[in-house]
Amino acid sequence: MIYMTLDKTCERCTMLKVILVDDEPLIIKGLKKIINWQKSGFEVVGVANNGLTALPLLKELAPDLVVTDIKMPGMDGLELIRRVKEMGAKVNFIILSGYSEFQLAQKAIKYGCTDYILKPINTTEFEQVLFKLKLSIERDLDRQTEEIRIKEKLEKTIPVIRSKLMQDILAGTYRRHGDLAEQLDVLGIKIVNEFYIVVAELDSQANSSNQMEFNSINDFPNLGEINRLVSEKMCGFTVALRVDKLMLILTSHYQPISKNFTSNICNGIKNLIKMTTPQTLTFGVSSRSKDLMQLTQGYKEAEIALKYRLLGGNNKVFFFDEIHQGENITFTYPFNIEKELLAAVQNRDYAKADLAICKLASYIGHYEIISPDYIYKVCNELLMMTFRLVFDLGADMSKVFDANRIATDVIRQNRTIDQLFSWLKSIYNEIIDEMVRSQSQNKKSIIGSIKRYIDEHYQDEINLDDLADHFQYNSSYLSQLFKNETGLNIFNYLTEVRIYNAKVLLHDKDARIYEVCRKVGYQDAKYFSQVFRKVTGMTPVEYRRII
Repeated sequence: MIYMTLDKTCERCTMLKVILVDDEPLIIKGLKKIINWQKSGFEVVGVANNGLTALPLLKELAPDLVVTDIKMPGMDGLELIRRVKEMGAKVNFIILSGYSEFQLAQKAIKYGCTDYILKPINTTEFEQVLFKLKLSIERDLDRQTEEIRIKEKLEKTIPVIRSKLMQDILAGTYRRHGDLAEQLDVLGIKIVNEFYIVVAELDSQANSSNQMEFNSINDFPNLGEINRLVSEKMCGFTVALRVDKLMLILTSHYQPISKNFTSNICNGIKNLIKMTTPQTLTFGVSSRSKDLMQLTQGYKEAEIALKYRLLGGNNKVFFFDEIHQGENITFTYPFNIEKELLAAVQNRDYAKADLAICKLASYIGHYEIISPDYIYKVCNELLMMTFRLVFDLGADMSKVFDANRIATDVIRQNRTIDQLFSWLKSIYNEIIDEMVRSQSQNKKSIIGSIKRYIDEHYQDEINLDDLADHFQYNSSYLSQLFKNETGLNIFNYLTEVRIYNAKVLLHDKDARIYEVCRKVGYQDAKYFSQVFRKVTGMTPVEYRRII
């Protein structure tokens, strides 16, 4: 097929190509000489002596214009025009005719000839025809360029509009304006038979090393090839819902499609995905439907089926008809496992927390089929109970749980059972880490409070029971905690504080020993002297002498 070519990169300065066809060499020579082709915007790129020799040149050179005589041996001008037009080539023709050939020229016009020039040739007239033809070619080119631009824009825009319409329908926010089938037909969505709704989602997770970056829904891997596969195999179509998620409506104009055929289409799409990304794709397929108004229901069924990858794994096809009974299974909440898990957290026991999560996985595994939504719900409930526990224990969980960390949608990012329980283990390890840090910080806080209390009340009578009541701790626990954290028992610390302050008071030469004794919390001067000597190696009197 021959097409007109015109390079516009130089603002109309590119020459249009011309082939001259005439069996008289003098006519060819005269045309090349008397016509100012360059001024008219044309360039003679080839000559031929009849239609037979002209056809190969047309295929090789793809001219914009052929100037041909009518009567020629072998193949005349009319037959040449007819042959070229049958080939679908976008070539303009100008016929050279004598007065006696006027009827033939009229016939050539019917064949699609652009214009004709009567012999003998008038140079001015010829160049005017060339000028008008050049303008016509340029207008055609402008129109073609605009049509291409609009077509390309539509090709980019229609999938977005189609996606928005389908999202409105699936979300139940679509407001009917006219016939839905007609609106879908305009967007290239034609459903005249039973159909399946298929939801396909890339098996990627946040922070996955295989995660790819996309800028728009049209960046879904190999989307164009997927569209072609679906449209060629059946009268189906695809709608990109997100950069990692597609919806397909699979239907046929001829006969109801089978479940097996749907599986084959899904596997074909998997193979196309492999060509551009290491990621895999999982499919959820609705039950078969006839009614366009059941699109929303079909989409919900496909989404439910897709969730069953939690149990079945990634890179598979799940049919709603095969798994929907799992939505009605009665599942007993594992209160005993919850109790074990909470006890492990309270006791800061990593091993027992992991064991409890393994028991939960085993417990769920005993069910042949169970709703993924219920599994997510159980995990969310466990986390909520854990959050309440650690909050009551005074631990700061802000580093583990941010505002959305325990929300169901975050849990649902774990798309397989292995991912889910691996994630749970890591979360509970973080929780226990924070409990341990919090416990250490609480101990330091208690020790600091005890020290401050003694520093402020050392002159009063202080005993362990009073301290325990004040801080609301068991006296034995408080004494052991203080010694573990400081290396001193509480009364050793109290003695150090009293003797330090006694030294300060002894700097006053007028202060009597018994007055200093009472000001630092001792009632017996003799006992005070014994303690002072034990701590400093000298009596209060001896200490005063050396300062």
